Amino acid sequence: MVIAARAGPEPLPRAAEDRIPAFTELVATAIANAESRAELRRVADEQAALRRVAALVARGAPPTAMFATVAEEVGRLFAAESTIVARYDPEGTMAVGSWSRSGEPYVLGSRMPRGGQNVTTLVFRTGRPARIDDLGEEAGPWVTAADMRSAVGVPISVEGRLWGVISVASGHGRPLPADTEERLAGFTELVATAIANAEAQTQLTASRASGRYR
Repeated sequence: MVIAARAGPEPLPRAAEDRIPAFTELVATAIANAESRAELRRVADEQAALRRVAALVARGAPPTAMFATVAEEVGRLFAAESTIVARYDPEGTMAVGSWSRSGEPYVLGSRMPRGGQNVTTLVFRTGRPARIDDLGEEAGPWVTAADMRSAVGVPISVEGRLWGVISVASGHGRPLPADTEERLAGFTELVATAIANAEAQTQLTASRASGRYR
């Protein structure tokens, strides 16, 4: 809203109500233009990040490089505090890629027992995206900063089976955007493609080796 006030006994001109809307329309137009530019920048940044990851997949980059790149791209795209790419194993959930704004990413190969109120466990139980906007102590050791408040996890499914999860966390009381789950899906699909390609290559190599020894 726009408010006009005047000191002293003289009131504002009677036509003020008719003249002020001209300014509010200009302000509204400027705000709409700024929001449109911000949305275009967001989409452009997201598409650029997806292209960089897709280029790694196309080149057949090692999974370790893929996981690290995805974690960083996602973390920077969402202005997050930390991002973890994790694999579900019988022994627990293992970090295979991570990024942190503090520069101290989670130790790769570290395992967290499944359980508690955290997005990695919720995704494992349901096979669906999960969100927690009020993280507490029960969120587990992967909540590495005391001010982290919001986390989203999205499943990585490889050829119909639940392989792992990408989780992203924000801090300073700032929740992640409402469309985070939807936007993360593009990255999980690329990771799933890279994993499927790597597994197919491993099987092909093993098959050829087996054929040579017959």
